[in-house]
Amino acid sequence: PGGIAGWRRSCCWPGAIGLDAMGAMYLTTKDGRTLELGVGGYKHYETNRGYYIYQELSPNNPLVVSSLPPGEFAERLTDPNSKVYVPKLVFADMKTLNFDDLEHTGNIGSIYDGKVSHLMECIASVTGGSGKATKTLSRCHVESFSFQGIDRGLYVSDGASIIEYKTPSLDELKRIDYDWGRSALIL
Repeated sequence: PGGIAGWRRSCCWPGAIGLDAMGAMYLTTKDGRTLELGVGGYKHYETNRGYYIYQELSPNNPLVVSSLPPGEFAERLTDPNSKVYVPKLVFADMKTLNFDDLEHTGNIGSIYDGKVSHLMECIASVTGGSGKATKTLSRCHVESFSFQGIDRGLYVSDGASIIEYKTPSLDELKRIDYDWGRSALIL
């Protein structure tokens, strides 16, 4: 799926540089079309559903369900005192299924194929008062990662700070780069 997977294996992934040196992020489709996402300031947000789904892209790559918003999620994973720790983290906020109308969820790709019952178990685990903030949905999902599954944006964090690369809405994408949107299977 273009540039993200290759970036993870690159010698210049964000773990090698400070966040203050980060510039634009370029999402490249399989046929070479590129969409530039500018660096943005992170704004805390809460979902009305009570959980988030994140695809970690670098250095690890599980697909996880979490009760933590992006900033808190990044802080937890980059905390040296945590059980699972990375010095820097790149991840995407992912769209979720419309459980009230599965057939009309929208164009989110194959992210949850064969995982709907496990997804529901993970959601219950992080929202049911068990004290568990994050639950792994899949450990090997990044190979089928698709830009059409990204919800609000992509994030890069070192724990102390976080950068948000906000993805455009469908209407914005039609104006900005319709051809990229078609190539990425979003439009």
